[in-house]
Amino acid sequence: MRDDKDPDGGHYCFQARGKSGHLALEIPETYPIKNDDHDVKSTVTVKGKTSELPVVQDSWTGIGQGVGPDHAVLIAIKAA
Repeated sequence: MRDDKDPDGGHYCFQARGKSGHLALEIPETYPIKNDDHDVKSTVTVKGKTSELPVVQDSWTGIGQGVGPDHAVLIAIKAA
């Protein structure tokens, strides 16, 4: 869901309500992702190459460039 308290309006917040979850989506120009309390992996496409990256707990994790020709597209989030 879009974070309405965000002054620049470009942030989204998702919450896993159970022990695990999977969300398929497409958010272009993604660069950091934050994980609070689950084992989370993100699936990202950069320059046409798709990879799965771990997201560090209680921290922001850089997953690519937000803008430019090599921007990252977040395509899935898995929580366990």
